[in-house]
Amino acid sequence: MKTPVIRPPEGFSPALQKALAWCPYCGEEKPFGLDSRLGYARCVGCGISERDFYVRQFNGLWSDDALDKFVRAVEKSRRKYDRPFPWETGVIAGDPNKSQVPFDPVKRAGSKCERCGNSIEAVSNRQRYCPECAKIIRREKRRKEKQ
Repeated sequence: MKTPVIRPPEGFSPALQKALAWCPYCGEEKPFGLDSRLGYARCVGCGISERDFYVRQFNGLWSDDALDKFVRAVEKSRRKYDRPFPWETGVIAGDPNKSQVPFDPVKRAGSKCERCGNSIEAVSNRQRYCPECAKIIRREKRRKEKQ
């Protein structure tokens, strides 16, 4: 699914010195805050970085000098962007109108060990053996390699 990009109105001029820039995903001029973990300026509305193609395109931030000036203006504004990443909260991003689903790795139902036949909680389709049998098989392979 492609995220829609909203162009700024004709004759729009961003107030980059005030750490305000056009956010193509929010569809309006938004304040940007400093993400202290990564050192990026991010839209406080949606969290998009100042390094995004459309953010740079619509705000004239293509030159490294212009981008550096904008990041310094964001630092000077002392506005912070400190929202946690989705994987830090254990929540998968999705439809904001629906309740959020806690993250749980995909598990194959009814997987059985190929060696002993006991059921295992397989995380992927590659897992073929239970942990006990996997150790034995690794030892056997090492023994064969040494001979």
